[in-house]
Amino acid sequence: MKRIADVMSTSSGDVLAFVFALVAASASFAGDDPAAYAFPQLISALMLIFCGANLIRRSLARFAGEPVLTMQLAGKIAPGGAVIVVYVLFAEDVGFYLSAILAFFALSFLYGEHRRLSSIGIATGAVVGVLYLMFSVVLKVQVPREFFL
Repeated sequence: MKRIADVMSTSSGDVLAFVFALVAASASFAGDDPAAYAFPQLISALMLIFCGANLIRRSLARFAGEPVLTMQLAGKIAPGGAVIVVYVLFAEDVGFYLSAILAFFALSFLYGEHRRLSSIGIATGAVVGVLYLMFSVVLKVQVPREFFL
């Protein structure tokens, strides 16, 4: 019984990631027009596959020697999760590209190795530029538009 408790506490992050991927995948396939949701369906299906494969891999290895999701680690992850939640809540009102700039800048500042604003700004501009080219030019996906583009 103790071994089961050890495995469950060790795998809680993996199970949580898999459940999130499962919810995201089911939400992306619940739309009325499947063609309109092709990109979210692809991303959520890949996320579900990778999370499931990781959960299986770690289960077969019996979670040996891999870190447990501790309160300290959860405290380090929480600010990034808050940035993502705020991004999701305000992306439609603020616009996709402006909210992507703000979210990427915040995440880079929180978790980046170097916290030089100029480096983070250049990286943010490059990533959002690639997002713009990929979504608006190549894929021609309609993104939430308000303040910026």
